[in-house]
Amino acid sequence: VDTLQGELRYEKDKGWRVYSLETILNDDTPTAITPQQALELFKAAKNSYWYVVMGGEGKQNEKRFKYKGKDYRYMAESLNTMEKLKKYLSTIYTPEQQKKQLEKLVKELGIIEHKGVLAQPDADGGSILNWEKAKIKETSGSNQGKHFEIDVPIGESSEYEALIGELRYVKESESWLVHDLNQRMSIFPK
Repeated sequence: VDTLQGELRYEKDKGWRVYSLETILNDDTPTAITPQQALELFKAAKNSYWYVVMGGEGKQNEKRFKYKGKDYRYMAESLNTMEKLKKYLSTIYTPEQQKKQLEKLVKELGIIEHKGVLAQPDADGGSILNWEKAKIKETSGSNQGKHFEIDVPIGESSEYEALIGELRYVKESESWLVHDLNQRMSIFPK
């Protein structure tokens, strides 16, 4: 027996339409997660990009080198191999999303392997999202998957980033992980 979870949405002049339909795990074991725990996972997902841009943490070969006309630096000990980068992402994302995030980071950030160590173009960056003042609301969910709307202020301004996110319970790791996180709409003042 398969258990399916679906979402219907009403479209004007067309009626009700299937928006999503997926098989869920046949396990009635309660897998509770609080909104605050969900918020921490979404924060980790958003900040994972900047953590990789920063190059990780720990010991780092400080030498710089040129590759295809760009200045490159080695990544720090916590992210200096592809295996470590994958393991880091696996603590935040579902297996499907982990693969997508890895491909996205390697492509967008120009990550390469040089002399057995991961390296990236020399750059800095960070996020100005104020997660301490973020608001989260669960919009739907079950023991295996939950959808949320998240509003995260940008710095101390009246603008915020409106996000929609999905968490899934991954039985193998016995934990909730981020399956999707996207901008819900443009940044706008409250």
